[in-house]
Amino acid sequence: MARRKWFSGVRQPAEYCQWHHKVRYDKISAVTAANARWRDAHERLRIYECPQCGGWHLTSQLERDHD
Repeated sequence: MARRKWFSGVRQPAEYCQWHHKVRYDKISAVTAANARWRDAHERLRIYECPQCGGWHLTSQLERDHD
């Protein structure tokens, strides 16, 4: 049975990144999920594109500076 993730009141199958074991979103869904987390829990999340799977993930970590 596929894993499921509750997302803005809609139950949908969740895909996971095999490298980071995080939910894999398309960009619009990642922004929507981050906004929902802010609305529901006042937790600010950043989205980033995964270099391994090409999907988008959420993180609470600050963006790293690259020299």
